[in-house]
Amino acid sequence: MSVISPARREQLHQSLDQMLDTLPDSLADCEKAEQHIRQGMQKLANQTLRHWAEEAKPSEKPSSCSQCQRKLRHRGRVRRQVQTTLGVVHYRHPRWRCEGCQQDYYPDGQWLCFGSHGVSGPLARLICRLMAWMPGEQVQQFLREDYGVRLSKERIQAISATAGEGLLKEWDRRSEEFQQRHSGPCPQPLPRGQGRWPQAAVYADGTMIHAEGQWREIRVGQVCLGRGEGGWERRRSFARFQDVDTFGRQLVQVAYQAGYGEAEQKVFLGDGARWLWELAELHFPDAIQVLDWYHLSQKVHETAREVYGEGSPEGGRWSQARLEELYRGQWRRTLRAVQQQRKRLRGKSKREALRRLAVYLRHNSKRMDYPRYRALGLPVGSGAVEGTCKHLVGVRCKGSGMRNWKRRRAEAILSLRAAILDGTFEHLWTTCIRQAA
Repeated sequence: MSVISPARREQLHQSLDQMLDTLPDSLADCEKAEQHIRQGMQKLANQTLRHWAEEAKPSEKPSSCSQCQRKLRHRGRVRRQVQTTLGVVHYRHPRWRCEGCQQDYYPDGQWLCFGSHGVSGPLARLICRLMAWMPGEQVQQFLREDYGVRLSKERIQAISATAGEGLLKEWDRRSEEFQQRHSGPCPQPLPRGQGRWPQAAVYADGTMIHAEGQWREIRVGQVCLGRGEGGWERRRSFARFQDVDTFGRQLVQVAYQAGYGEAEQKVFLGDGARWLWELAELHFPDAIQVLDWYHLSQKVHETAREVYGEGSPEGGRWSQARLEELYRGQWRRTLRAVQQQRKRLRGKSKREALRRLAVYLRHNSKRMDYPRYRALGLPVGSGAVEGTCKHLVGVRCKGSGMRNWKRRRAEAILSLRAAILDGTFEHLWTTCIRQAA
């Protein structure tokens, strides 16, 4: 039996007939017809939801007061206005009061609204997905033009901040539980060959965003599981304003909960920064350390530009020769070529550029055996580390009009963006975000 009464169903049928009766006659008016149908169905959907809200049954009475365990008394129904994706809807839901501690209970309140923001769960979910990709002003315009929903930019930002804060708290809770279970840097890995995943790759890097009046470093971590680049079946990403020690603990918790310990082959990719390799040795001692090829190539090209000048054919030939040597695993030959070129020059800045490259090569010599990595089928980067920072952080936090973030708000937005990019947003919305609002 339908929740909506026959009288109200008849009203809905009349509204539908009215919309159909006013459609244009000519096929040349297809755009006008589409807009007319869309607007008509939006009104019909809002009318249906309002009728349903007036006749749907309320939730059962709470058993007792959660504070003093006394019985509750019914105190009538409270009328509430909620903004939904289908327009504004008014609900009437019961209120229960404890006569002892005067605590009020609204059993349906958490399902009618997303937190205290006066919007429905589906609208809040839509806002969070949009805010993960674009600034609040654009989200505001999109909602107004496509859904007829009018919300202030501040309200939109507050909704996404509440959702992102729920994810951050869940991350911190899991990290604390993980640290309590494991006193050492990381748990013992499973024996080789008994893993569920062929490969596990851990990426880590740092990037700068403008937050609270100055440029600050936000650290980015990502764990991928599957069959290598192009075949990753699971990704888990995050970005936090954390010191190296805290970030390392967060990264190892994310890795092992994602399934890192169940992989047969493990690799840790970094851009050459010393703090990354120290973190890898501490938390991922069983992983093969690989210098990200994209960053290595970038270093060689930057050096060539400083030595030979921007766009110099000679510099292009020099950098191409060095990269071919490195690709073949001949880093010692590259190092000799760099040192020999340095001896030929007298310019201080050019000699310094070559010296920095030589130091970079020596420091990362054990992480540039690319023929071996290719033979093992391991990812060597191709911009994976840089791409994680760019797509997760840079696109959302470093565009036009995206300066001077609050650190916690940036983390909240990036937690939502990471969930969407990883394909975990729908699961987290149901199990974590919606429950915590």
